Amino acid sequence: MYNLFTFHNTHAAIYMEKAAMENNIGIKIIPVPRAISASCGLAARIKEEDYGAAKTIAKNSEIEIEKAYIMDEKGNLEEIA
Repeated sequence: MYNLFTFHNTHAAIYMEKAAMENNIGIKIIPVPRAISASCGLAARIKEEDYGAAKTIAKNSEIEIEKAYIMDEKGNLEEIA
């Protein structure tokens, strides 16, 4: 399972990728799945076990996450707080 973050703009997605990589968090920037709507066309896919650390990095780096989701192995998405 993975977590997925969406962003309001592409800059935030790229900045999140850089901040996560600098902190050894596995991250992959992917197109936003069609099942969800977002202002930006990019999303960050993060391993479930790195979710807490990634949220902390985003907060400390002042990166605004639009929404967060859990994505199962079939690609189904569930929004989380």
